[in-house]
Amino acid sequence: MSTQVKHRRGSNAEIIAGTPAVAELWFNTSDNSFHAGDGVKLGGHKIAKVSTIETLTTVAEIASGIFNLAGTRLKLTDRADAIFKVVSGGSPDGYGVLDAGNGNTAEIIIEGSIYNIIHFGAVDAAPDNTGPMQATATAAGVGGGIYYEPVGLWIHGQIDIKDSTIMMGCGFESRDQRLSDFSNPVVTQVGYRFFGIQGIAPYPPEENVKNITCYQINFLGTVETDGFQEFKHLMMMQGATNVDIQTCWFTGWQGDAIVIRSGNFTAAAQNLNVKIKDTVFDGINNDNRNAISITDVYGMTIRDNKFKNCTRSDMPGAIDIEPNTLDTYVVLNDIYIGHNNFNNIGGNVACVGMTMPIATEAFDDEPPRNMTVEHNVMDGVFTGWRFSQVQNFPVIESFTPLNVKVFNNTVTDATERPFWMFGIRGLKSSFNHYERCAKAGAIGWLNPATQGCDNIKLHNDTFRHCGTTDGSAIALYTASNISLKELTFDNVGVTGGGFGVPITFADGVNSKIKVENSDIINNEGLTTGVFSIVGGATITPGNNTLKGNDFLGFDTSAFPADFTDFGETSFETGITALAGGQAGAAQLTSAMNVVSGGAAFDSVKLPTATGDAREITISNTTAGSIQVYPFSGDNLGKGLNAPESLATGTSRTYKTYDNNNWIRTTS
Repeated sequence: MSTQVKHRRGSNAEIIAGTPAVAELWFNTSDNSFHAGDGVKLGGHKIAKVSTIETLTTVAEIASGIFNLAGTRLKLTDRADAIFKVVSGGSPDGYGVLDAGNGNTAEIIIEGSIYNIIHFGAVDAAPDNTGPMQATATAAGVGGGIYYEPVGLWIHGQIDIKDSTIMMGCGFESRDQRLSDFSNPVVTQVGYRFFGIQGIAPYPPEENVKNITCYQINFLGTVETDGFQEFKHLMMMQGATNVDIQTCWFTGWQGDAIVIRSGNFTAAAQNLNVKIKDTVFDGINNDNRNAISITDVYGMTIRDNKFKNCTRSDMPGAIDIEPNTLDTYVVLNDIYIGHNNFNNIGGNVACVGMTMPIATEAFDDEPPRNMTVEHNVMDGVFTGWRFSQVQNFPVIESFTPLNVKVFNNTVTDATERPFWMFGIRGLKSSFNHYERCAKAGAIGWLNPATQGCDNIKLHNDTFRHCGTTDGSAIALYTASNISLKELTFDNVGVTGGGFGVPITFADGVNSKIKVENSDIINNEGLTTGVFSIVGGATITPGNNTLKGNDFLGFDTSAFPADFTDFGETSFETGITALAGGQAGAAQLTSAMNVVSGGAAFDSVKLPTATGDAREITISNTTAGSIQVYPFSGDNLGKGLNAPESLATGTSRTYKTYDNNNWIRTTS
């Protein structure tokens, strides 16, 4: 005899009020269906029959989680405001459905619970929906779910989003507006917060809020009606990991659209792996702060976005990387900004700018590094890009390189400069196009003690009609180890003519400058020369290169080149050897050096070794032997920092073969 198995049963209302145990089946007497339990979900998971098309009166049943299996087929009798794929008779609108009602068939395309703000009491255009919207976010954050905003205007104050939440709207018409609040203009107020647990810096990211996705929502500020307020933001992250914002809109913010920050020393948190893609930032009237502000992040991608009409003249720019002065615990590493479009961007820094008020050696862990800016279009802006850092000491070769790459960008109609950098070491700019920029791209700045630059490469960049107000394409202020290679200068100079040069040495001490394989083209009378030296600027002889250039016959004699197309040409006589060993030795700077003064066994010192096969010749015309030392840290073949003698009446030539070693080429 067969054994009959009876499962627990009840009406639909009774089942959704209970929780089946793990693997327990409950029979629904309302529609003859089964619900499988997991021990957690109210009503369990309904097992849909493939042949069945469920008819629903409203979508509230879906929001309640009864029908949450991907692939469940539904016949809707009202307009859908959940997330469906049209099967027949309707037309999709972004991630929602316009006309899936009236008996048409739709299919759920998202597995998981959908939490619609309407079903928690939010009302379209109500003056304050903070309560119901926070309740929705809290429910979605329990185990992860979809925080859903249908078409409408949803006004609210601060909403906190938690782990594994998907924030989803229906597109541009899902308008999410931060509530106007003038109660305290200097207190930070935000629309949405992604906040982890915080503590004394540096606080571990293990306690971060994690895995938040946001798309198809139009986040609104009230700058048009309420004006600029620096501390009123639309979204803020502090202790967030794996945040993905895509296909959204941020419109008319008052302070910043998005802030990614570290907090302060007693309530600090780090941010990891943040992505912002395919999103439009429209500041409406340029009366706001930044579109994106970053003070702490490890791993950031800002790609394929549009930025327009943002930033007033006393604020930084569209994207601002700028920690607070005392926040030495922050981390800024691995930041990618690419394939974005910027138009009508104001500010006093740049479209993309890093302003670092903390010196390299002052960071607790590691200084900022590894930043890439590529394939961006910047039109009608203040300055295209800027990387700057205030140092405690002159920038030298021992500083950790910033490792910035700026490739394939276009900057047009900049009212200030195409680019600007100071206080940094380690930046390469290649294949960028700069056109109709008012002033020169600046390398270094006016304070040589803190604002110089080292190890900067500009290769394959084009400057067209640049220097329209100051007459120069590139200006150097206290710069060393600068490589200007394969650059193109097209009609550089002041609009109307009178003065135009590709390169100006504007101030400070400049050394180890290489200008190679670069050209002036299409000169229509604006360009009047190649080099200009002004403002007390000096160029230290010894390691400057001028090779392979085509400057249309313009005079280049203002630049003291040591290496030219004709070899190294510098020559110095009357050198006096000095006592004091390596530290006190007379420093040689030229290719040909005649030593005619000094006592027996006094010393001279070679320049620092370089890897470009430089040759230095020394002739001793004194009455006795002299000592020849390498530069500190180099080797003549006698051992690190060890000298060798050069007899009276003899000459010797040394040649570098790497950055630390010399060999004799003559005895």
